[in-house]
Order: sequence, then structure tokens, then C-alpha cells
Amino acid sequence: MPSDYIPASWQRLWDAWNIRGCMILTVYIQLLLATLAPLRRKTSNPISIFLVWSTYLLADWTAVFAYGLITNSGCRGQSPQVAGDYLALWAAFLLVHLGGPDSITAFSLEDNALWPRHLVGLLAQVLAFCYILGKTLSGKNRLMAPTMLVFLAGVIKYGERSRSLYLASLERLKRSQDKLFLLNPSNIHPSWGHAYRFFPSLKGWVVDIMPSNAELQASRVFFLNEVDAEAALEVLTKEMSFLYDIFYTKTLAVRSVWGGISRGVADIIIGVVAIWFYFLEKQEQHKFDYRITSLLVYENFVLSSVSLFMQWRPSWKLGDISNFRISPRTVVRVPRKLRSNVMGAFDLLTYCFTEITQRGVCTFGSIAEKIGVAEIYVEIRYMSKVPLDVHLWKFVFDELKISLRNDTESLATVTREIYEARGNLALGRANCNDLMHFITDFEFDSSLLMWHIATIMCYHLDEDCSDNRKFGKTISNYMVYLMVKRPKLMSPVIGIGYDRYIDTCDDMKRRGKGINPNSMKEFREKLLALKEDDGERGERGKSVLLHSCDLARNLMGKDEKWKIISKVWAEMLWYAAGHCRAESYASVLAEGGEFISFVWLLMAHLGIGPRISVE
Repeated sequence: MPSDYIPASWQRLWDAWNIRGCMILTVYIQLLLATLAPLRRKTSNPISIFLVWSTYLLADWTAVFAYGLITNSGCRGQSPQVAGDYLALWAAFLLVHLGGPDSITAFSLEDNALWPRHLVGLLAQVLAFCYILGKTLSGKNRLMAPTMLVFLAGVIKYGERSRSLYLASLERLKRSQDKLFLLNPSNIHPSWGHAYRFFPSLKGWVVDIMPSNAELQASRVFFLNEVDAEAALEVLTKEMSFLYDIFYTKTLAVRSVWGGISRGVADIIIGVVAIWFYFLEKQEQHKFDYRITSLLVYENFVLSSVSLFMQWRPSWKLGDISNFRISPRTVVRVPRKLRSNVMGAFDLLTYCFTEITQRGVCTFGSIAEKIGVAEIYVEIRYMSKVPLDVHLWKFVFDELKISLRNDTESLATVTREIYEARGNLALGRANCNDLMHFITDFEFDSSLLMWHIATIMCYHLDEDCSDNRKFGKTISNYMVYLMVKRPKLMSPVIGIGYDRYIDTCDDMKRRGKGINPNSMKEFREKLLALKEDDGERGERGKSVLLHSCDLARNLMGKDEKWKIISKVWAEMLWYAAGHCRAESYASVLAEGGEFISFVWLLMAHLGIGPRISVE
């Protein structure tokens, strides 16, 4: 037997502490998960996301493992180390833990489609509890009443989680679109009110259902004529917060009459058990087990109280329901906002220059490449977050509005042109037909890389201090960041863009050999001097480096190059935002969202999209 190789003292230690240790561990993991879960709605920091993910998985694993230990307790012909009445109560509390905190039900969008797995898990744990309870019936169980109450609360909590996943699954949302509520914004803060007003359209886009023409017309008039850029971003941010709540929290399960009633019952049960346990006479023979039970009782009481406070805090308002089948009135939550004030950034020239100057040296980069984690290394070292300049958002917002106010063509024609534009409209208006082939003769991913490299070259070789110069560089770095960091989000528009990015970087590193490792200027000037050479075309693979250098030279000769560059990048941002799948924007909310999500939502509200038409 394998146990023969384990010292008897270790075996006795394990037998005495395995269940107790797991119960203590699950308490602290639940507290940690409840603390960490709200972080991911406002950060995309990989370390923070990893902590949430690992805690999310450990919370279920430790609870299920503890259930198995309790079920197996005493099965080796030995007396269980923990009294049976405590074991049954602990098993009931594990059901509550498996229900999880309100702030996280799913880690990713795909988890919602796995709701049957959680439902089967609920049934399995209920059967396991019945088995554990049955083993305690042979003797007097003085904790039977609180055990049954906590069991009921656990079934409610676990059921809430399973129901939340079911209600948030995309197929179910699509079938139930007509049941989703629309709140009257007249009695809440205006910005939240407008978010409630337009939110049904957002939910419809995510599940591929187009809102009515009247709804689209109302949102278009609002964003085009009634708000400035900052107010518009505030409304869009709150809409995204509502969407996050639907997909990743217990909002849909709890924000209904029956959901509210069942949650009230569970909270009352936890409160009653906490009061009862406070007056319970401590059993001297089970002093430590009593302390563990106290930890379980008061941990659940604290979490339940915090959840109750979050539901009824003063920022909650009463809202009228115009399309909800159960009740004419309900309490609606004002959720915390998503992160919308930072943008990712990735500069290919800086990355390639650093890699060239360190080649041949045993660095973290070379080690990462050898063990197959080069992408993670590049993300950690070379990708960064920059604050979202409100003037940049205003620039994007105003450019969209200016483009829409074209009185020479019909609205449908204008919206279609904007939706398909990826820099060609800006070049046409600037009479830069000589640059048009850098847009029209290449796929979008090639154009994106070419314009990025050309923009960075011009940025460092030009001393212009205009806002357009900053806007062009910021959007340029952000778009390449999305290509490399968010390939799943950008897959509808980048095609083989990642392979093209790799080939272009390799080409740049090859051509940059021999430069002064302390002179970034020499590197840029060497690249700028490169000419198209048919003899080298076959070596470059999918590289667009030479086209990029040609574009940079053409741009350097333009008097208003930064006005041109910034407008081209604005159109590229629109193009990517409009052509990516709405479902993908809901998916990235799990990691704090992306700036491009707000651009997409603004475009949709303005009637710019593949199937959106506002007359």
C-alpha cells in the first residue's frame, strides 16, 4: 500500500488536520475572492487578472475537495477526527461557498455556456450532503437546526450561481431579448439614466439583435447633438458596466422579484445562524472545531452583510419598469464603472532596436524565446499602459461627428462610407492621392503595420509639438498593441496580421544589424534610407518594412503630415472597431475592457455598423 511509505506521525497529522485545514483554507479563499473579483472590471494588469483567475479556480477546488474529505471521513474503519454534527454543518457551509460571491460568477464569457455543469454540481453536492447528514443521525446532533438552515441557504446561493450562468448565456439572452427590462431614467442621475435608456440596444447588439429604428434614431440624436465628448464617454462607460454585471456577476439572478425573495431568505438565515451561534454554549471537548465553526459563521455573515449593503446603499434608486413581466417596480443598482481611462501601447521600433542591441547576450528575452514564452516576455517588457488623454477622445468623437454631418449625400451612404473607411476618406479630403495606394492596395493588417512604422519614424524625426502628432502616435501604438495583444478580438480585421508582424520585426532586426547600440536615431535613419529592392523581395516573406519606409519618406514631405496621419489613424480605429464582433467586446470586459470597445459602442449608437441603418 502507498500509505506504508508515509511515516505514521505524518499520517496521524494528516488525519487530524486535513478537514480542518481545508475548512480554514476555503474561508480565506472566499474572502480573498470577494476582495479581488471587483478588480478585474477596472484593470487589465496580467498579475491582477492571474490572481483573480487562480483564486476563482481555487475557491471551487478547495470546497469540492473538503466535501470529499468530509464524505470519506471515518471510512477507513477509524473514528472521525471531527464530531459528526460539526461535519454536517461544515458541509452545509461549503454549499454556500460553492455559490460564490455576488461579484463573480463566470471568469470568461464562455463559462456562462457551461451552466449545466454547475447545475449537475449542485445536485451532486446536495446528494453528498444528504449522505453526510445521514451518518450523523445515529447519534444526537445538537446542531441539526442550524445545519438544515445553512443547507437551505447554500442551495439558494449555489442555485443563484447556476441560474446566473444560465441567464447570461448568449443563446438564452438572444431568446429572451423581449423580456429584458428598460428602466425609466427620470428619477436617477442623468448619466445613469441615459445609460439605462440605451442599454437595451447594447444588449441587442451583443446577441446579434438589432434595435428598432426608433431606438437607433433616439440614441443617434442624443450622441450627435445633446452631449459633448466627455459626457458621451461617461454614458458609454456606464453602459459597459451594466453589460459586465450581466455576464460576470449575479445581477440577472438577483435583480428580479423571486431572486430578491430567495436572496432575502438566504441572508436572513445567515443572520439567524450567526445570532444563534453567538449564544451557543461552547463545547469544551471540541474547542478548536468550535473556533473553525465560528470562523465559518461570521465569515458568511460578513460577506452576506456586505452584499446586502451593496444592494441597498444610498446610490440605489427606484426605477419604473416598462417591460418586465413580474413586477412594475424594482430596485436597480448603480454599478461601479469600468476602466476607460487607459490605453495599451506597443512601439515596434523600440522593441526591434532593443532586441537588436541585446542579441547575442544571455538575456531574459533570449531565455523566454528558447522556452517558448516569448509573447509573454514581450508583453511584460515592451507593452505599456498610457493614460487616455481626454483631448484624444474628443478628437475621435469630433471626427466621427464631422464625418456624419455630410450634407451632400444621404445618411445611409455616409454611414456606409465611414464604416468601410480605413484612411482613404482622410487622404481623399487632404488631396493626398499619392498616398492612397498605401491603403487601397494592401490588406488592413499590412496598412496598419506600414502606417505604424511610418508614424513612429516621423514622430522621432520631426519636432512638431501639435496635438495631432500626439494623437497619431498614441492611436498608432494602441492599434499595434491590439494586433499583438488582442488577436482574438482583432481576428476579423487582421487576418494573418500576427505572422506579418513577426516577419516585419525579423526583417527590421536583420536590416538593423551593425548599428550603434546607443543610437536609436541612427537606427531610424538607416531604416528611412531603405529602398524597395526586387532582389530582396523573396527574403522578406510577409514583411512590409520597405513599403513602410517608402510611406515614411512620402509623409515627411507633407506640410500637414500630422493632420493627415492623425485622421488616417482615426479612420483605422473606426474600421477595426466597426468590423470586430460585438461578442468579443463583451468578452474583453472580463479583463477591464478596451478603449476600442467604447469607440465601437459610440459608432453603433450613431448608426454606423454592418447592419445598422438610421434614416
